[in-house]
Amino acid sequence: MNEQDFNKLFKSNKIEFSDEGFSERVKRRLQRRKSILPHIVMIAFVILGLTLIFALQVFAPVTEQINSLIDSISQLQIPSASAVITYFCVLGLIGLIGYSVAQVDG
Repeated sequence: MNEQDFNKLFKSNKIEFSDEGFSERVKRRLQRRKSILPHIVMIAFVILGLTLIFALQVFAPVTEQINSLIDSISQLQIPSASAVITYFCVLGLIGLIGYSVAQVDG
């Protein structure tokens, strides 16, 4: 069977029934629950976190830790725990920013 045969089969056996507006009531309730507040809070905390990073002048040590991690891995050595933690924190922050932007746009 191809797609046209399926369409004919479904059209010929279509059953209509009244849901007395139930579907529309459900759709209206679901649409009202959308809130932008969680996204605003998330973006505000991301901005606050970035501001604190630059205010505390830890940007240079963060890059030093990431460079240390890259050097350790390139020399096949075990990296320091602080370098690994810094790396995952930076990745988490980038992921959080990306998620926030995707949720607000979507």
